[in-house]
Amino acid sequence: MKNCGRRRDNGFTLVETLAAAVILAASVMVLCSITSRCMDQASLHDDYDQAWSVLDRQLKTLDVTGVDKLLLEGQAEGTYEGFRKPFAWRMTIRDTDTTGLYEVAVSVTWEHQRRMHVIDATTWFYNDTGAS
Repeated sequence: MKNCGRRRDNGFTLVETLAAAVILAASVMVLCSITSRCMDQASLHDDYDQAWSVLDRQLKTLDVTGVDKLLLEGQAEGTYEGFRKPFAWRMTIRDTDTTGLYEVAVSVTWEHQRRMHVIDATTWFYNDTGAS
């Protein structure tokens, strides 16, 4: 007698193998997508760190050179290219009602994946040579 209606238990069927391959492929695609988004976010985070470094550098430069020099030149702006991409910065100084006290606003802009990003900071500098 032949075993016509009995199934052999020594392997997987083609349907089971294809189903496993589809599940594996879908899992790999999801994992690659998550990894890609994480790497993009890490790159953007690195850009923000560099932008804050540019902003801090400009404030330190202002602290060393003094508010008087920048007031003579008006609004200052430039591009810092010391990192892997250029960062444009702009510094604006406004006089306040208090003698010798100036409001300083600095903004840094850069492009990341065809989108512009901006950070801003405002602080105050006291110029004791301008006070009488």
